[in-house]
Amino acid sequence: WTNSVRVNPRKIDTVILEDNIGERILDDIKDFKSKKDWYLNSGIPYRRGYLLYGQPGNGKTSLIKSLASETSTDIYYMSLSDTSLNDTSLNSLFSKVPENCIVLMEDIDCAFVQRKKKENSGITFSGLLNAIDGLFNNDGRIMIMTTNKPEILDKALIRPGRIDRMWLFDFCSR
Repeated sequence: WTNSVRVNPRKIDTVILEDNIGERILDDIKDFKSKKDWYLNSGIPYRRGYLLYGQPGNGKTSLIKSLASETSTDIYYMSLSDTSLNDTSLNSLFSKVPENCIVLMEDIDCAFVQRKKKENSGITFSGLLNAIDGLFNNDGRIMIMTTNKPEILDKALIRPGRIDRMWLFDFCSR
C-alpha cells in the first residue's frame, strides 16, 4: 500500500440518495464498530463487507468518501487490474491492512468472468477469495465492493461472510 491522495472531507448529508441509504449504511458501520467484543467472544471474524451496486453516476463512490470522512477511516484502494499483482502479493497486501479501515474494490464485476481471470492478470478467483477472508486477514476492516452489474458476480464472491449487506443505488426520484 502507498499513501497517494488525501480526499477532502465530505459530510453524509451532501450525498443525495433515495431511502436514506447513506445514513443507513453509516449507522450499520457504527453498529459494527461498536461490537468488536461481541465478534471476538462469538468466534466470528471481526470484518464487515458491503456490495454497492447500480448504474454509474448514482453516488456509490461519493458515499464511500463520505463514509470514510464521517467515521475517520482510511480507504485502501485495491485495483485488481494491476498487472503486477498475483495471489501471493494480494494476500500479503491484505495481511498488512490495519484495523479500522475501508478496503475498496471498485467495479469488481470487471475482474473476473465466470471465475476466469482477465488477460494479463496474475490474480486467480480462488486467490481473491482467500485474500478477502483467508487465514491471515486482520480484524476490524470494512470491505466495500462496487459494481454496475451485480447479476454477473459469482455467488461465492458475494456470499454472507464476505458480503454482509448489499445496497442498490438507483436513480434519484424527483
